[in-house]
Amino acid sequence: MADNSPLLSTYKHKTMKKIISFLVIIGLIVAGYIYKDEINSLLNKKIAREVQTEEAIAEDFDSTLVSTIQVQKNQKSYIETIATVKAETQLKIYPSVAGQITKVNVKEGQSVKKGTVLFEIGGLNDTKHTAISQLEIAENSYNMAVEGYNQTIDGNQVSENVARIQLNSARNQYDATNLEMQSMENSIDTAEEGAQLLEEILDLTEEKNEEDLEKLSDVIDDLNDASDSLYDAKDELQNQLDKVNADTSLDAQLKQDTINTLTTAITDTDKKISELEGQIETTENSYSAAETGTQIAEDQLQIQLNQSENAAENLEITKESTEKKLGLNEVTYDPLRLANQNYVGTQIKSYLSLVQAESQLTLAEINLEMMRAQANGLFVKAPADGIIAGITVNQGDMVSPQSPVSQLIGSKNYEAEIYVDIDTSKKISKSSVSEIKINGKYIPAKIKTISPLADPISKLVKIVFSLPQGQFSVNENAEMKITIVNTSANPNTFFIPLDSVIIGTEEKYVYIFEEGKAKKTTVEIADIIGENAKISKGLSSNDKVIVDGAKTIIDGQNVYVKIPRKIAKI
Repeated sequence: MADNSPLLSTYKHKTMKKIISFLVIIGLIVAGYIYKDEINSLLNKKIAREVQTEEAIAEDFDSTLVSTIQVQKNQKSYIETIATVKAETQLKIYPSVAGQITKVNVKEGQSVKKGTVLFEIGGLNDTKHTAISQLEIAENSYNMAVEGYNQTIDGNQVSENVARIQLNSARNQYDATNLEMQSMENSIDTAEEGAQLLEEILDLTEEKNEEDLEKLSDVIDDLNDASDSLYDAKDELQNQLDKVNADTSLDAQLKQDTINTLTTAITDTDKKISELEGQIETTENSYSAAETGTQIAEDQLQIQLNQSENAAENLEITKESTEKKLGLNEVTYDPLRLANQNYVGTQIKSYLSLVQAESQLTLAEINLEMMRAQANGLFVKAPADGIIAGITVNQGDMVSPQSPVSQLIGSKNYEAEIYVDIDTSKKISKSSVSEIKINGKYIPAKIKTISPLADPISKLVKIVFSLPQGQFSVNENAEMKITIVNTSANPNTFFIPLDSVIIGTEEKYVYIFEEGKAKKTTVEIADIIGENAKISKGLSSNDKVIVDGAKTIIDGQNVYVKIPRKIAKI
């Protein structure tokens, strides 16, 4: 086989280059060893010439030898550590009511929108949940309150119209009596008509009051029926509890959870019974008050009827007396005063009854909204957009507001957690403009929180960064190596060695090398970090600050610079 293939030729050529390079390096090493004395002699002569030159410059110009650094803006510090990525939003989802899970509508890891129904809750063993029963009772109470409110408005309008008619009638009678003698007959007729009207109103009022008291009695009966139902429900729950306690075949944890749920349901039922009994007592008190009020109203109407009849008789007597006296200028007309008082009293009574009806309607509306909210709690919904995780229940499980059924993880915003030592944490502030290097790419990162205290065991400080959306792909709880580039937010802030600052009793200053002279410049120190001072005022970019020799010179002194020091790294 021939040895002139292209691949073999390339290999031979590369091998030959390596051999030649190796021989050259060996030759240089050998030559350096042989002529090391000559090389050292030449270097010593060069150093001696530089020293003589520096001494000659110092003698000629009477200058002091110093070293400087050139300040620069946008100095950065770099911190490398391991960060853990967390979702910014992590919510535990609790049911608002106790009951049995009848339906699970989501799966682990499923993305959901805010308001999505995740779980559905019902009564034990497909029975009606007490929240539904309570909602039905609240709806009935609300409808009755609305009906009572409307009836109160209508009744008040009738009463005020009657009182207004009576007042106008009395005024007309009074005016007619004063205007002319002959109007007295009309006034008598009006009084008689008013008495007849009052008698009719009294009949209507007695009938209406009887109907209202009968309705209140029906309400009391309904509430007592509801109370009996709750007692029956409580007995049923107690029987179920006794059965569960007696059942030794159940799993211990399931048995305890069921006992807890049934006990909670019994306690809730007792609470509802107590509330319902309070409503019964309140309604019975309302019945007593209404019974008393209706009797007072009927008595008042009877008094008014008697007064109207007496007024008619008095008018007849007055008429006969007036005919004899030929005038009525000094006659006191009591029916007008009474009619006016009756009208005012009717308005006050109408207002009070309306306030009471409005209060009852408001209470019924509040109770209805509460029961609706409780019934809506049978549908456990997502509080925000996110991803479902940690489902803890299955269909048929008993749940309560004290135990979470799932967890919701935010799907948009992430944050990075790091832990640094105390000294490093002092170099970072929330106002700093920072960047995080992830997968070889720098992205801006805003510091969200810096823990004010270090962990007592690890002695590390927790720092949390808000990561921008859409610039990288990362998973929950992922760990990555990051580099934080901490840049001063103030472009006029600089770092210089602390030993270059002269701290006096009244001022702090440095010397700047400017055209062969030392120039005194007052500065302000914002912070001291390690061996460096953070200067917030007094320096400009590219100023040459004198470091070595700064303590031995004065303002305006001639100086010359040896090899500059490197800029301090923070």
